[in-house]
Parts: sequence; structure tokens; C-alpha cells
Amino acid sequence: MRNLLLLPLLVLTTLAYGQKKGKKIPAPPTPQKALTHNVYDGWKSITYRNLTNNSEWAVYTANPQEGDGAAVFYGLKKSKIDSVHRAADIQLGFDSDIAVFKIKPQLAAVRDAKKKKKKREDMPKDSLGIYTFATGQVTKIPKVNSFQLPEKAGGFLAYQLESPAAKRDTTARKGRKPAKKESEENGYQVVLKNLKTGSQTSYGFVTAYEFSKNGKRFAYITTGNDSTVKTPAVYVVDLANGSSQKVYEGKGKTKKLTFDETGDQLAFVTDPDTNAKSLVHYYKLYYWKSGESLARKVADESNQPGKKGWLVSGDAPLAFAKNGSKLFFGTAPKPAIADTTLLPDEVVSVEVWGPKDPALQPQQKVTAERDKRRSYTAVFTPADGKLVQLATLEMDQIMPVADGNPDYTVGLSDNKFSHEHWDWNSRNDAYVVSLKDGSKKLIGEGIRGNIRISPEGKYAYWFSLSDTAWYAYSFANAKTVQLTKDRKFADEDDDHPDFPRGYGSTGWTKGDEVFYLYDKYDVWTVNPTNSSSLTRITKGREEKKTYRFINLDREDRGVVDLSKPQLVHLFNHTTKGSGYAQWSNNTMTVLHQGDFAASPMVTKAKNTDEILFTKTTFRDYPDLLATDLTFKTIRKISNLGEQTKPYRWGTVEMVSWVNGDGVPLQGLLYKPDDFDTTKKYPMITYFYEKESDKHSQLRYPCSNGQCP
Repeated sequence: MRNLLLLPLLVLTTLAYGQKKGKKIPAPPTPQKALTHNVYDGWKSITYRNLTNNSEWAVYTANPQEGDGAAVFYGLKKSKIDSVHRAADIQLGFDSDIAVFKIKPQLAAVRDAKKKKKKREDMPKDSLGIYTFATGQVTKIPKVNSFQLPEKAGGFLAYQLESPAAKRDTTARKGRKPAKKESEENGYQVVLKNLKTGSQTSYGFVTAYEFSKNGKRFAYITTGNDSTVKTPAVYVVDLANGSSQKVYEGKGKTKKLTFDETGDQLAFVTDPDTNAKSLVHYYKLYYWKSGESLARKVADESNQPGKKGWLVSGDAPLAFAKNGSKLFFGTAPKPAIADTTLLPDEVVSVEVWGPKDPALQPQQKVTAERDKRRSYTAVFTPADGKLVQLATLEMDQIMPVADGNPDYTVGLSDNKFSHEHWDWNSRNDAYVVSLKDGSKKLIGEGIRGNIRISPEGKYAYWFSLSDTAWYAYSFANAKTVQLTKDRKFADEDDDHPDFPRGYGSTGWTKGDEVFYLYDKYDVWTVNPTNSSSLTRITKGREEKKTYRFINLDREDRGVVDLSKPQLVHLFNHTTKGSGYAQWSNNTMTVLHQGDFAASPMVTKAKNTDEILFTKTTFRDYPDLLATDLTFKTIRKISNLGEQTKPYRWGTVEMVSWVNGDGVPLQGLLYKPDDFDTTKKYPMITYFYEKESDKHSQLRYPCSNGQCP
């Protein structure tokens, strides 16, 4: 469904506005065209944006709602602009030297192939693109399935090729075993490329591959190539010297390659059964550590920590604690197998509904496949080889605490409340769960609210919907403190027949010492052990401004680092304008504000103070802007707003009044560019919640859910 922008009409939020007579407004100085669907379907919007770690390059995509787009490479230091058509899935090199991306086939070619109902292997394929910032050179590699870069290191790239559809071998002699062919099941060729030297190594029939985050090692799973590698195996490559080590060999299906943070530990699961029609898969969990010749099996159906008869899950994610001390995996009950000796007409098909069902029958049908893959978190400790079951059928949610480093975690159970289908707000019993023995201790019963964990794992905290208050539970002393008692921390304007939501929080200081939370306007701080320490640090209520901290570090896990100035987004409830400010030394300094809608989504370079942001008005497109954290020099680096200039748009006015209950209200009056006060026009009155806050926002027509 298209969301139409009704510019030719008068649109009024919460108010019916009568026409006034007066002088005719002169037409715009230049002729403008009428806006139609076929126009804005081709308009481009920015769907991706990022900065290289050294901030020398900004990269963004300009993609239409329907059609082929492009990636734009903008040199912030050298004022150079380049682009690559149909680039998508962009990743920037850690060393700020390259951008790697897929180059999608032309949309017209894909649509034509679909119309002709071509098979998957005959469909147009993605290519790989490598853009070198220093030279502007683009290297293209055809028919690429996927690619990877190390997350926190440069120097290497891996990509998987998809071979063209294999032709039938008419020369094969009768009785000779046909040569192994690349396929999704057998795997495809993977190329490991050294970006510094240009050398590369190819590995055949690879089904999965993975870099360690720090770029120290590379692992891959191969099904064998019938010559040098005759058996499926897992290999680990030391990227420093290029040496390769086979850490596992065995028939079957292997997957879920997972390194720890240092790249010195690896885990995976494997099912030795080669029968593709098997209904039950007996996965084994394997663990390898640097210095060991082979990975060792640490869990299987006969040695797993779950209930008797449970199995190691092949669907559960594998994850190491950040310090490498633990490996989290999953177990699951053995699936029930249908009786294949019965004929279809001998199988009774009936639905039995009951008042205690944890999920309604229609929901069970929708989630049936997902439920078959459901797993329950367990943990393996490499130091002592201990296996501990954490999640159970009754407590199936396990929340990681401080990246899995502590010897405890949090478990949630809605078992007692899951039948309350009429209640929109789920309730949970929360527990502290020991990673040493799986024992649990109650945190709270029937909690209505999303429980979160402080960055260093000292507290569990939540906003309780039922009493509109913040709570914090200390893991050290097993005590819960109600941090707020004033209802102002719940949505003051909420008029739904339900509990009002909280305004949220911005995070914690280092050491989990101070918690930062919000009311409608202001930022507050509180010591989680002492509710009387609750302090308002901004003066937004008096100014009718809302202040919100902006998280610029994607890896800080919600830590407010007071040693650095904090970037703050502000919104003026009176003018409906917004902007940015800086919080430093208990002082708020406005950096950039005005009658525009400044986006709270700000992108910062990892190693510098350069940022990207957008702002808009009702008439102005949110083009990409570059500056630093002082906002002293701002330059526009995209120019997509030009595509709207030839078309009639309109104006917006703020209208204020007092309703019959004496409540002051505000609405928006939209008029076309060529509005004539001597004429009568049709008018649409729309009233729903708080549209007037959008006074400074661009009302951009869009389809397919793609809007700027």
C-alpha cells in the first residue's frame, strides 16, 4: 500500500480550520510540476551511511524505491566523489583502506528471469566489488555468494564463489563415478585474499567459513574434494604465517563455526549422519584450543547437561564469553517422530483447545517450525570440562550478563502467565542462575517490564509498567531497590487503556556506579543502591525542551563515559525545532539548533570526532551532512534534495487552541504552494495522537515502506 502525500489538499491535525478571505498568494517564481506516483517511485533515499575509521571517507547508498541505486564514496579530506552502481551490503575495511560490497544484478534482469521461472542456478548472480580509497580503483569479481572481513583487523578478505550451472558430462564412461560438483550441499570455492601482498589461496567445496574478530585466524568447513581432501574436515589457518591445521575430520554435516575474542579457541557442531532423510540429528559439540592438534568432543547425546534423552542442538547459536572462560551452546528435547507405519487416513487430526494452553492453536501453527528448532541454553567451561544446563522447559529465556564473563546469568520464565492471552503486557519471573551448577535464586515474581543488565553485570534493572517505577536488583547483595516513585517517569501524555510506558534510559557510568534515566523532558541520575540520590541534571521541563543523550560508540554497551563530552539531542516543544548540544562538566552547551528536525541518529568515525547527521524541514530533504563534534563547520555531502525541487510541495503552519476541557492543543495546517485565499478547497481533518511534533519533518511520499 502506498502512503500518499496529499499536498493538493488541506490537511489539519486535530482541528477543522475554516477558510479565510484575503489577498491571493502569488505563485512560486518558477513553474513547478504536479507530483505523481510514477515520479517519486524513482526518487532516491539514503539507505546506508558510514565513515571510515580514520574519517577520511564517507560512504552512503542512494537507492530508489524501485530500481537500481548506487554507493557513493565521498572524500572528506580530498573532496573527491566516486560511485559504484548497484552496490549493496557494504563493509568498510578496519584499516580505512577499502570498501567491500556486493554488486547486485540489474533489477530488470532479475525480474525478467523470475518471469521466465528460471532455476536458482540460472538466475543473475551477485558480483563482489572492492573499492580502494587511495586509487579509486574498483575490482570486480563475478558470481560471488558471500564475503567476510575481520571485524577488528585489516589485511584480509574472504569470499565464496558460486560456479555457473554445471553442464551434463556426456563423456563420462558408464560405471564411472561422476565428478563431485559444487552445490549448496557440497559447498563452493572460497578465496582467502591477503590485501597487503595480493596473494590468495583457494579452498574447495566450503560450506562455511569464519574470521576471528581480531584477524588472527581463519577457519573453514569443507566437504572434501575427492583428491587431496577425501573426507569432510574443519581447518584453521594462521593468518600471520599462512599455515593450515586440520582440527577435525569426519563424515556428516558440520556448522556453526565460532571463534572466541582472541581467535585462540574455536567451537562447532557436527552431525555424523550422512542420511539426508534422517528425522533425528545427533549433533556433537566440538571444542579446539590453540596448541591442540585436534578438536575434542565435549558434548553429545550421551554426555549433555539437559534432561535425560535431550540432544545437543544443531540450531542454537554458539558463543564464547568475552574473556574466553565459557562456551554457551544449546540443548533440546529429542523430537517426537510420527508413526510412519500408519496410512494418512489412519491418522487422527484434531485440535484440542484448553484454557491453560501456553499458546493459542492458531499461534502454534504459525510458530510450529520455529518451535521445532527451539533450544535451551547450556554452558561448557573449558578450564574444567564442566557442562551445566541453564535454561529449562519452565525457564526458557537466558540473558547474557556482561558478555558472559561472570559466573551467573539471568533467567526469565513466563510459565505461570503464558496462558494469559488477553494481557498485552507479558509477565515474567526473573532468576539469578549460577553458571557453576545451574541453581537459581528468585529476583522478582510477575515482573511487567523489560529486564536489562548493567554493562558490567552488577545490576538487573527494569521499568515496571504496573507501578510506573524503575527498579534495580543488586547481584552482590541480592536486594532490589525502587529507584523512582514519581509517575513522571512514565509517559505523561499516554491515553491508551493500558499501562503507560517509561521514557527509557541512556546507560550507566563506568563501574555501574550511576544510572541515567529519562522523564518527558530531562535526564536524571541515580545511584542504584540509594533511591534518595535521584537527581535531575538538565532543566528541560522549565524550557519545554526534551534532552536525550546520543550513543556514538557502537561498542560501549551503554556506558556513559563522563571523561568525554556527551553529545545530546534536543527538541523544543514550543517551536517544534530541534538540534544538538554538548553535556560536559555538568553544563549543557547548545551546538546547533533551529526550526528543523535534527535526527538523533548520528554516525561517528571510530578514531576521530568526525560525524554524519541529517536534518530536515517540511520542504527540505534530509541530505547527509558532515561535521565534527563542535558543529562549527557543516557541509552537505549528498544532494538528493534536488530531486524534489521541480515539484509543487506546500507549506505547513502551527495552529493552537484550547479544547472544551480547557486543554491547550496544537495542530498542523498544510496548504499547497499555489494556495488562493479567495477560493474554497476540499479539506481533510485527521486527528490521532501527537502529529504536531512533526511540524519540521519532511512529509515524503513513499511506497514499499522505503522512506528517507
